[in-house]
Amino acid sequence: MKVNSLVPWILLGLVLVGAAWLYQQNRETQAQLALLRQQMAQPQPGSGDRKAEDPYLSGPVKNAILKAAPSLQQCYLDLLKTKPSVTSGKLHLDWQINKEGKVLEAGVVQNQLENKAFGDCVVQKIAGLHFPPPPFGQTKYVEHSLFFKDEAALKEAERERAQGPLVQLPKK
Repeated sequence: MKVNSLVPWILLGLVLVGAAWLYQQNRETQAQLALLRQQMAQPQPGSGDRKAEDPYLSGPVKNAILKAAPSLQQCYLDLLKTKPSVTSGKLHLDWQINKEGKVLEAGVVQNQLENKAFGDCVVQKIAGLHFPPPPFGQTKYVEHSLFFKDEAALKEAERERAQGPLVQLPKK
């Protein structure tokens, strides 16, 4: 067989491989679009100014943060050692998750505890987390608030709750 007679067969093989690859890519894209349509068709929780809940943020991202809670709590315990007067506060953070699930550009948006070292500690812990890859392989923006409360203050609140209301209303 001459080389010239093989060229059309080689070209045909390349065309078939390319067509199969395009077919597979199209199927994956159609599956992603179907999932997106399904998510958009579902009634969104909340109303008014409340944001619709993103299943990725409320599922895998939230779970990864919950798993890291002991590590994040350690930053708070370290703060209490240096500032025992602090009882509670909120730390509002934001970051991005790239298509591999790695954290990009983590930072503090608001720190009610007003302690830079504490905020930096939590940001470092968040930056070290690995999240499940976001849907559709796109970078995902995350903003999340963490609430910290001293155990003594928490126990005091539980004790007050257990005692019942301070004012007893007369029974009718």
